[in-house]
Amino acid sequence: MRPGMILLGLGLIVLWLVGLNNHAAGWLVWLDFLAALVSFALAASPSPTEPLGGRMAALVSGGPLGLALGLLVLWIIGLAFKVEPWLDWWNFSFGVAYGLLGAGVAATTTGGRQRPVSGPRTL
Repeated sequence: MRPGMILLGLGLIVLWLVGLNNHAAGWLVWLDFLAALVSFALAASPSPTEPLGGRMAALVSGGPLGLALGLLVLWIIGLAFKVEPWLDWWNFSFGVAYGLLGAGVAATTTGGRQRPVSGPRTL
């Protein structure tokens, strides 16, 4: 999960810089920057496979899905406000990428619960 979150966060930083340089919709550009910071914070958090409390494991596992939802909501709002199409569709692309990353994380984690291993059985 960490490499994916860092890579997508760097992509959002590049999108933020290009948006600032092209004088794109300021509110959307700065929300992309905020999403990049959240991505880096989630990458720095403990891995979902490490033994954590239930809520912490759920937060770490659900982080990419939360970012995906947020970016897809920004995409829809951007369509409604007719912001620059290239910026809006990049938000859609990053939202889908975070969604795929989140689905992969959810499929590989057990939520901190593992089946107990029993000892040898005797007859």
